[in-house]
Amino acid sequence: MRKLFLLFLLGTAVSTVSAQTTEFKIKLPLNKTFTQVAKAKIDVEGGTGGTIMDMNIKTEMTASKLENNIFTVDNVIKAVKIDLDAGMAQGSYDSENPSDDEIGTIFAAQFEPLLGKKMATKMTEAGAVSSEDEGTTALSPFENLTSGSVLPDKPAAPGYTWTTKETANEMTVIRNAKYLSKTAEGYNFEFTGDIQDASNTKIGDYSGTYILDTNTHYPKVMTIKMKLNQDGQSINLDLNNIVQGL
Repeated sequence: MRKLFLLFLLGTAVSTVSAQTTEFKIKLPLNKTFTQVAKAKIDVEGGTGGTIMDMNIKTEMTASKLENNIFTVDNVIKAVKIDLDAGMAQGSYDSENPSDDEIGTIFAAQFEPLLGKKMATKMTEAGAVSSEDEGTTALSPFENLTSGSVLPDKPAAPGYTWTTKETANEMTVIRNAKYLSKTAEGYNFEFTGDIQDASNTKIGDYSGTYILDTNTHYPKVMTIKMKLNQDGQSINLDLNNIVQGL
């Protein structure tokens, strides 16, 4: 009787642990369009002076194909808005309400060729961006902060931690992530990380949080705070990414 009771307790414990463990995998429905709004504030100090730039980018995204566990995600930039304060140079650009001021004209030359243009991104089911069309990186100069997989590297329960390492643009980003909890809003994670240059010298750090959609496991909310010291300049970035329509 005692042996049967112990086996019952062991089986219950195993079932409980299994119920708390989730295998995370991107499961985007094909041919369904969703919207991503990225808001970034970049504050640069040093060099020839200070610069503050606020950038809002609205993108429509559609997973058009899944082949060999890799999604093809078509991106169409719908709107870009930028406010720039660089001391003597100030101005704005709004793709939906264009102006002919000098700053607006400069940004228009950069972004208007991309507006409405379909650009493809390859994303693995593990959530890592494996390749992307030229032009998509122009919209995200800090893309290597988010290019690595945000999904745990194995089935995970709350409290699980893992580390990823990504190199791009002569910078290496090391991310230490933690799965916090599952709530009605989704799966909650936090992370911290170091940024290194080509010689493996630390030049910055960053931290943030994100929430995975419960059905698709795609990040529907992500916030990042970064500080980078490079070429005599201090760069502070606040990024807020929100996805709607998953």
